[in-house]
Amino acid sequence: MILSEIATIWGPIKQAFEKSIHLSPDAVHIHVGVGLLFFFAFIFRKPLHDWRPWMAVFLLEGINEIIDLNQKFGSTENNAAESLHDLVNTLFLPTLLVLYYRFRHRRELAAMERRAQQQPAE
Repeated sequence: MILSEIATIWGPIKQAFEKSIHLSPDAVHIHVGVGLLFFFAFIFRKPLHDWRPWMAVFLLEGINEIIDLNQKFGSTENNAAESLHDLVNTLFLPTLLVLYYRFRHRRELAAMERRAQQQPAE
């Protein structure tokens, strides 16, 4: 099956999903991005400060956009600017969450290290 055939199947499924939950396509990308980050963190058994769940979201969204870019000519999905827009919408909040938890994790490790150095050796 080539990408254009996959696109003719995947496109209507996405549109039906968007209409059924009454959210804009942008909102769907934002919600799905965050949901997938938590899903992959759970599946991989990795904390949110780990890069692997984020990378899985990135790869899945990349595949989605490659499929969208192979929609038939004239489709609103067959647009590089829209694909970039969707990629940013999908990854913006997951990126912020990973950076926040990474910063928080490093700060906690540094605090534990300081406490360990302040305690007298027995």
